[in-house]
Amino acid sequence: MGHNRVAYPPARTTAFIPRRYRASDKSFFIRVPTSDMDDQTTRERILDTLRERPDTPSGLAEAFGVSRGTVLTHVRHLSKSLDDTDEELLVKPPECRECGFDGFDDPVNVPSRCPECKHENVEEPAFVVEAA
Repeated sequence: MGHNRVAYPPARTTAFIPRRYRASDKSFFIRVPTSDMDDQTTRERILDTLRERPDTPSGLAEAFGVSRGTVLTHVRHLSKSLDDTDEELLVKPPECRECGFDGFDDPVNVPSRCPECKHENVEEPAFVVEAA
């Protein structure tokens, strides 16, 4: 009885959205012509890119419009997927630009700073897929 609770009206998420902008209105969505690459998943496109050239997590994230963490998740999965094939994922580990330290615990990660000199200028890892 002693609680002072305020009763709020139920949330109305579409009350202020004009009808023409609601997601249920199909005329709002415009179909954009697609390219041949749209038949592939992001992971497959990352794999094709790494077969062609080495790249960093930031480069891949920018190219495919995903976060750097998502790219790292895809790369970890790709390394497991390639175990039963004649290809392998090669990783150039992150390296401190200040002291040259490259013995990070997880090479498929982007460390925020060097554990040796505590410098924050750490080069990202680079990945490439090559035939074994």
